Amino acid sequence: MKNRLLSLAALVLSSAVANAAGTPTYTITSLGEGTAWRVNESGQVAGWSSLANRAFLYTPGIGQTLINPAPYAISSIAYGLNNAGEVVGYSNFAGSGGSQPFKFSVEGGLQALPMPSGATPYLRASAINDVGSVAGDQWYYTSALGAQMNPRGLNVLDVNNSNLFAGLSYDYATGHSTAALWSPTGGLQTFGSIGGNNSQFMALNGAGMAVGYGENRWFTEHALIYDGQTLVDIGAQFGDRTFSQAYGISDSGLVVGRFTPGGQYGSGPMHAFAYSKEYGSFDLNNALAVGQGEGWLLLSAQDATSDGRIVGFGVLNGTMSAFMLNPVTAAVPEPSTALQASLGLMLLASWFVRKRGARRSNLLT
Repeated sequence: MKNRLLSLAALVLSSAVANAAGTPTYTITSLGEGTAWRVNESGQVAGWSSLANRAFLYTPGIGQTLINPAPYAISSIAYGLNNAGEVVGYSNFAGSGGSQPFKFSVEGGLQALPMPSGATPYLRASAINDVGSVAGDQWYYTSALGAQMNPRGLNVLDVNNSNLFAGLSYDYATGHSTAALWSPTGGLQTFGSIGGNNSQFMALNGAGMAVGYGENRWFTEHALIYDGQTLVDIGAQFGDRTFSQAYGISDSGLVVGRFTPGGQYGSGPMHAFAYSKEYGSFDLNNALAVGQGEGWLLLSAQDATSDGRIVGFGVLNGTMSAFMLNPVTAAVPEPSTALQASLGLMLLASWFVRKRGARRSNLLT
């Protein structure tokens, strides 16, 4: 009887602990109309304002700083941001005037990035690391090599502080692309796919873990992660034929992206999701703390910090808006969890009382 009582108490307590762990919960902050693409460890955000048709740098406590485009350009958009607050993106010119990559900081203002010789007028900048190296769609920049065109077929979209670039390698013979990591000194490493023909990386972290998406055997795009050893299909948790893509990964391994809810062949608006080894994949719309998220539909998560902040964009009361999610640090168990914990402790206390009473009875006899 005693053993059964003790086992029951342990079972109830372990269930309470599991329920308390759950998935993370977040508060949400609107960053204004538009989209958010990258966040640094200080909470600064690079994005695009739909009201002004301008790139912006958001700084906590200050708000948006709009980034005016190059002279004669009609708009600007920002995709990359480093921990020094340097933003990279590009200015768009009217008609077929092309685009011009830029770097921006509050202190230095807007600067045109150096272009490789023979470059087309349609280059863009998508990422910048903490040592100033830049990843572009067709080109890259490092302080040692200057501005260079990518090797043929290579498209780079992100770069970490080790000057490791992530993107895709296009095979002109087959017409397929494969997720790729590349460095000027170490060369190209390709990864195939997760069952289908195509794959690509969208981002990587300081440890060289990379995320993106690829076709599975049903030729449905699934979010994937390269964990340092192999490609892992993290989109499979939503269903074999459910569309998903991963766009960002923090240095702590938190992955963010978007998926189509509704199971197999789900349709309708996208939903933002996050993934970690601890929690698996979960819909961020279901992870907002009580009282948060009124009027919001979170469509896509684009980037995350090592302490768990997430940025992206969604619809707020019918308007496309950028957001930042902040993890709730002091999680409070749900009432059912607290009740389970209390019941477990009561059972455990009852076992100790029984045991103590039996021991006292033995002493008296």
